[in-house]
Amino acid sequence: MIMDAFSSYDHVLPELRHNLQLSATERIEICRHDFWIDTPKFALMFECIDHMLYTRNQIQSSCIFIHGAGGDGKSAAWHRLKFLSANSERKMVFVELTENTNRFKLHDRILEAFGIEIGRRSTADKEELIFKYIKANNICAIVIDKLNDALLQPYAQKRTLLSLMRNLSGTLKLCVIAFGNTEACSVLMLDRIIDEFYRGSMYSPHIEASHK
Repeated sequence: MIMDAFSSYDHVLPELRHNLQLSATERIEICRHDFWIDTPKFALMFECIDHMLYTRNQIQSSCIFIHGAGGDGKSAAWHRLKFLSANSERKMVFVELTENTNRFKLHDRILEAFGIEIGRRSTADKEELIFKYIKANNICAIVIDKLNDALLQPYAQKRTLLSLMRNLSGTLKLCVIAFGNTEACSVLMLDRIIDEFYRGSMYSPHIEASHK
């Protein structure tokens, strides 16, 4: 009796069964690919962000700070937002504040995110250029990662960061979605002005999951 080669692989999606004919090495490489699995602990966060992206007739767009310890899934959520942005009409721009805080310039990172060249003298109004980029690309939000690194800077620089965020959400009408660790959350709460900017809009996947 001749059996269908795939008869014992009913648990594999039909469109992926051709991968079963690959070599062991090739199958292992595929198994090591990262992919998103919907999880209840992020459901409320993504639902909240989806509503936040509606900014019409708002004086200041909404802001949210997503914080947690290492391993809570912040990086996975960051990359998921990139995927959602790429496959949606409502786009986001992404800015990473790396650990090397002595060298990065926040203004430069933001300009790069909006397709504006840095390091060249220009008489053009950069805010106007950002406006044009937002309109042309239907940008609804800016997503900032590693906010904790920026908050380790002196108070004056933290105030500059806050001023930029207010400008983005107020003047430019962009939602500000920021990621950081638990230490950043503590710093935010210690600073009255910055804390008020995010008051009521802090989200921790770990805490939300523990409340389910």
